[in-house]
Amino acid sequence: MSFVGGLEIIGGTLMKRKDIFLDFVGKSPKSKILGTLLIGREEEYTLNDIIRATNVNRQKAYKILNDMVKKRIIIPSNKVKNIQFYKLSTDKDEVKLLIHLFDKLIGMRINK
Repeated sequence: MSFVGGLEIIGGTLMKRKDIFLDFVGKSPKSKILGTLLIGREEEYTLNDIIRATNVNRQKAYKILNDMVKKRIIIPSNKVKNIQFYKLSTDKDEVKLLIHLFDKLIGMRINK
């Protein structure tokens, strides 16, 4: 098994890191958004970025992002004109645990 450009080769097919995570935690809209944020944990995302990356509808994504802000899983970062950017709150202990879980799941899958 090998890893190529963010994709794991499994039995001749490519499986995204997020898919490995979602296979473990389930494929709910919140899990899809969380998986995207964990992969790009150093990046900043707009609502539209999240919608494109997850295929979660706008209303549901907006509600999930607001809930994640309230829980400080993500924090608002930059704002350009009317566009708000968000990033993972990597200083929060609970988020550190999620990052650790994500990395362990990916690592276990690679080392199988």
